[in-house]
Amino acid sequence: MRNLSLALGGGGVRGAAHIGVLRALSEADLAPKAIAGTSSGAIVAMLYALETSERFGGDTYRHIERIGAQGYAELRLLFHPQIARAVTLSDRLKVLAGWERVIRGGVFGAGMVSQEVLRSNLIAMIGGARFEDARLPLAFIAVDLMKGEKVVLNSGSMLEAALASSAIPGVFPPVALNGQLLSDGHIVDNIPVDDARALIGNAFVLAVDIGDHSPPSVPKTALDVILRSAAISRDHLRRSSLARADLTLSFADVTAGSFEYERSQELAQIGYERTLALIPTLKAALEKT
Repeated sequence: MRNLSLALGGGGVRGAAHIGVLRALSEADLAPKAIAGTSSGAIVAMLYALETSERFGGDTYRHIERIGAQGYAELRLLFHPQIARAVTLSDRLKVLAGWERVIRGGVFGAGMVSQEVLRSNLIAMIGGARFEDARLPLAFIAVDLMKGEKVVLNSGSMLEAALASSAIPGVFPPVALNGQLLSDGHIVDNIPVDDARALIGNAFVLAVDIGDHSPPSVPKTALDVILRSAAISRDHLRRSSLARADLTLSFADVTAGSFEYERSQELAQIGYERTLALIPTLKAALEKT
């Protein structure tokens, strides 16, 4: 049987689907031998690699929900204004209290919101873990903003590498690491198939695509145009990566905003159920010589 290696794509809170994917694979005795991840794919890969297969998944999505509720409510309303119309007045007032910080960070700083909420929660979960502490080979993808080059992180601080891989440009400030200024890896390789293959010999790469590929609406604001333009670029890179995978598990039809953290459990369950359906096909493919 070939060695299963996963390429976990980024996509904000849709990364919770990876939790269900990994839980289903472990239950089917198909736990991956290596994982390469980008952005939220890197964060989930990190948590999985530092936890036993038997315990992983039970509370992981709850951690994601808590992180979102504690620190990123402003972003949820900024990027999903239709949600803003549905929240209560008291919730809206709480969020408005943070808008000055968001605007100031976006105009005069390197990011709208700091990653300190995410950092502090991950420290509580994994401490000072390093790649060398993981129970399987890992690689996280980021981009060097100064050189414009893809960076593969696979040694040293796992936390800093995951934060760099998930530092969404313009939203979170870039991370200074190893003499480089790093930002979200989705810019260069959102589904790192080649890196997953390079992690282990005789690799069979399952690519997990959690990107939001819902039909675009007509851009009405400058922000809409910026986001749509970035989505087109990511889609070209995505199709190129998936063409090199041995098998793809897609969540392209699952619509969820990048900061809808309260849907973490739902997305994890979707990931679990779709992976269960894929297990027979995956087993047959792994057993082929």
